[in-house]
Amino acid sequence: DQMNIGGSCMHNKYQEGMILAGTEDLDAAKAWLINECENSIEYNACTNVEALDFENIGNCDEWTIWSRIDNNLGESCMHKKYTEAMVLADTDDLEVAKVWLKSTCEAQIVYKPCTTVAALDFPNIGNCYEWTIWAAIQDQMNIGGSCMHNKYREGMVLAGTDDLETAKTWLQNTCESQIVYKACTTVESLDFPNIGGCYEWTIWGAIQDQMNIGG
Repeated sequence: DQMNIGGSCMHNKYQEGMILAGTEDLDAAKAWLINECENSIEYNACTNVEALDFENIGNCDEWTIWSRIDNNLGESCMHKKYTEAMVLADTDDLEVAKVWLKSTCEAQIVYKPCTTVAALDFPNIGNCYEWTIWAAIQDQMNIGGSCMHNKYREGMVLAGTDDLETAKTWLQNTCESQIVYKACTTVESLDFPNIGGCYEWTIWGAIQDQMNIGG
């Protein structure tokens, strides 16, 4: 652009760059020019934290935040999302910017449930083991298909807490208060007349055998 203004320059832009850098090595000239630029440039933000709408972002995963920044830069923005992040965070360190963005997101986000306790159908869940409950939550999230957070976050949202252990306890207690256990076998199928002995382990064994038959 500057050479075009003069109009009479007899060499190309690469030669000009090497002259300005005081070197005959093009790579050295590139490095010098980039360094000079970085030391002088004043980046202006192309967006702002309010426009990122962290409250409704869905989750504060790094890739979600980068996507939101990228989508808000606009066609006229001259720098990339990573530079924009550093401008917004007022730092020259990308890692510091990442931490700032995540903490800012976590402070503003409002997690919304993707399912309900009623949809988990605790009366018919079978058992209230932790993995059974998480599977039920995941199954319901898969039905919706658009949930932006994982099953553990969903559990905390349903329980109204940011603490996972508290959510686990709440979910298990809620499950236990609603579940209706149904027999998988019958007394007749245990065949007590032919059990051989009424020892505790014999009875438990007979019960387990019948449960295994049912699958």
